[in-house]
Amino acid sequence: MVFDPTDPRTMYSESQGTNIRKSSDGGNTWVVKTGGLSGASQWVGTIVMDPNNHDVLYTGGNKVFKTSDALATNWVDVSQDFGFSVNSIAVAPSDSNRVYCGTGNFYNRTGQGKVFRSDDAGATTTWTEITGTLPSARAVMDVVVDSSDADRVFVAYGGTTGGVASHVFMSTDAGLTWTDISGDLPDTPVSALALDHNDPNTIYVGTDVGVFATNNLGTSWLAYDNGIPNSPIHDLHVDESENFLYAATFGRGMYKLNIAPVVSTPSVDLYLRDSLLDVGQLIPSPSGQPNPNDAGDTVYWWESPDIKADVAPYFAPDGLFDGVEFDDDLTHEDPQRGVTNRFYLQVHNRGYENATSVSVRAFIADASAGLPALPAALTPPNFTIPAGAWTALGSAQTIPVLEPNRPVIVSWDFTVPASAATHSCLLAVVSSSEDPITTTETNVNVLIPNEKRVALKNLHVIDAPPSPLQQLVAIKFHNVLDRDDVLDIVIRPEDMENGVIGLVLQPHQLADPDPKHALKDVAIYQLAEKEDVGTWYQRQSRQRCSGYEKKHGSDVDKELEKHRAELLSRMDLAQLYEFNPTRQAEIRGIKVAKNQTLEGVTRGCSASRCCNARTDKSLAAALTKFATVGPGPCTRSR
Repeated sequence: MVFDPTDPRTMYSESQGTNIRKSSDGGNTWVVKTGGLSGASQWVGTIVMDPNNHDVLYTGGNKVFKTSDALATNWVDVSQDFGFSVNSIAVAPSDSNRVYCGTGNFYNRTGQGKVFRSDDAGATTTWTEITGTLPSARAVMDVVVDSSDADRVFVAYGGTTGGVASHVFMSTDAGLTWTDISGDLPDTPVSALALDHNDPNTIYVGTDVGVFATNNLGTSWLAYDNGIPNSPIHDLHVDESENFLYAATFGRGMYKLNIAPVVSTPSVDLYLRDSLLDVGQLIPSPSGQPNPNDAGDTVYWWESPDIKADVAPYFAPDGLFDGVEFDDDLTHEDPQRGVTNRFYLQVHNRGYENATSVSVRAFIADASAGLPALPAALTPPNFTIPAGAWTALGSAQTIPVLEPNRPVIVSWDFTVPASAATHSCLLAVVSSSEDPITTTETNVNVLIPNEKRVALKNLHVIDAPPSPLQQLVAIKFHNVLDRDDVLDIVIRPEDMENGVIGLVLQPHQLADPDPKHALKDVAIYQLAEKEDVGTWYQRQSRQRCSGYEKKHGSDVDKELEKHRAELLSRMDLAQLYEFNPTRQAEIRGIKVAKNQTLEGVTRGCSASRCCNARTDKSLAAALTKFATVGPGPCTRSR
């Protein structure tokens, strides 16, 4: 496969018989792109992208085929008929006009193993044969070009026939002459080559008996498996930006190794993923990036895939509950108020030794309009913090042994209180004596993307059925700064169904009390004495919701009603802000003292249909989307 470096959702795949497909939506859908291809094909073929132009790709049959428009049109043959299938193609990174290819039977690893060169990217369709003294009785398995020298090219041969024990060759003159650099490499088929960009004398090869490396251009070779299982290596790739060597085995998975010139690889390397793109290596972790699996979607650091919620009946693992089953079979669900939910955490160790006595804990908090700061640093092994905005799901747990690359899943059964905010967040932390967390950071917005041992998951908390519809949504605006601040509350209509949002706040002050300056597309509904948000709601939806309450009973159960009465008692019920549902509406200049929280209550009413569970859920989802963590559309600091 190859990926468009300018758009990770655009990818190309090649399967048996040069069956090429293209996806523009992260692999959700594929389009066959074989138009223009003809002649013989490989059991396992090749497809490569010009490293300097993402619209230019090459593939091989018994000729080399090329596209210059990302397969908007058919493939075009750009070489002569070589008489045998093309098995490998390499474009020189320093000169896109220089293209090499090798032929041979990949499946049998025998046959016409010749090498050809084009100096004009196939514009002249007769390529120059440069096989010379190479062992052409065997198949060319791989061709690679030096990243800075288009004349420096390496070729790997498979098979063991032809009377020559050598498998790796180098040319420094674009193939006019070849040097055997096999040295003391075992006489076994070589399927893959990779060059170390840090050292021109270092080469990696993938063979039928593992990975080998040389740092002296083949004078001597050393086994370089570093824990890879005994399996043929079919592909190697060096990520120059991250200094990683990747190895693809035949049926035993993929592996990577840090090849930076000076590196101290930790023996234990714990991490929790912040998002689908996070592998615990980048600081800060990737956020605000396109989701390669979902066109139009974006991933953020508050969407940890290692944290999941489950409601009864709980997920029943099929035997061993491992990372594959966690990722593929366990579905994250909306936690429910007033019932016991099960929260899962998947913990990773990317090191090369076991981690022992790994401590893990999880906390939940109201994140209606931003994340409250932690009251103290997370200190292992118990991660005890003072009571406050963050509530522990339970005691810290201990994983006795966490093996490398074998994630372990832990869980807590926790009854979500009736008072839980619709938009809550769950924070998880992990540590061990071999790889301890040491940060003292308490600002969660800073902590999560910069600490691989801590992760966060946005939660959408709902009432447990058959509880009635959610009528009110509590929301909190946190000022985590050590100074007084002025906030704007902004509601955007893009994600709302047609409807109206009302908001009451605790007693508060505006920097400019003049409604003409403080309010934009926000009306003030004056509440009568003892009138509350529910009265406003009934005014908005009396006709559309007629009969619903009668059919479904009380609006809230006693516990929820008690909590919401307490919540409303803290509000300024003299007035309610009513947001225009068709335009961006704003309340500007709300004063919030340093390290304080302004509470509010919102209520949404559908303007298009009678109240039902789907309507209320969509309104609540829109409200929680407005109240996103981090820099979001709900509040902005002056």
